[in-house]
This record gives sequence, structure tokens and C-alpha cells, in this order.
Amino acid sequence: MDCGEGVGGGLKGAKREGRRRVMRALQFAGKFLLVLTGIIAALLLFRISFDFSRWVGLLIVGVFTIVLYVTVHRWLRWLPGLLIFGVINSLLVLVTHKAPTNPGLTVSTGVAGLLLAFYAVGCLVAFY
Repeated sequence: MDCGEGVGGGLKGAKREGRRRVMRALQFAGKFLLVLTGIIAALLLFRISFDFSRWVGLLIVGVFTIVLYVTVHRWLRWLPGLLIFGVINSLLVLVTHKAPTNPGLTVSTGVAGLLLAFYAVGCLVAFY
């Protein structure tokens, strides 16, 4: 029996697998923070560009639209997971008739139902 086999080899393999899991988790966290930072930077860029000029703002929106279209193969698999939050939010609005971001605002049943249908269909279409 080699030194790498048996009980000792199993423990080394388990440690290696544990390290891989930790590295995957750290990579995911890093990517998540990078995407979050990018979204915040894009929103700030939109605000600054529209404050500067309406045409510059529209140009920036056009550039971002093209970038989203070109990179759709990367983020399309995440879209249903994001749209499910819209479904949950719409269900809350349908039950409470209050907008979650502005509790002082009353939302009609028709608008809440329309939002629910929009997010549910979008989630189903993006998933399949």
C-alpha cells in the first residue's frame, strides 16, 4: 500500500476537496461583489451623464444596451433567479396593496396582477 492510499490518503483528499469548496465560494463572492460594484458604477454613470446632457445620457444607455445584448449568453441563465424576486414582490403587493419600497403608496389589484403576470411569464420564458 502506498503512503497516499488508505486512511491518510482519504484525509488528504477530503482536505483538498474542502479547499476547493472554499476557493469556489470565495470566487463566487468575488464575482458577486464585482457585479454589484459594476451595477452601482453604471447607475452612477447614468446619473452623471443625464445631469450633463440628455443626449450624452441616451448615448450611454445605448452603449449599455449593446453591451447587454452582446453578453446575453453570460447572464441569461441567471435571469429566472432574478425575476423570481419580482414574482415574490408582486405577490406581496397583491396581498397588501402597498408598494414594498413606498408603504404610503396604494397599488390597485389590477396593477399588482399585471406585475405578477409580467414577472411570472418573464421567469417562465427565461427558464425554458
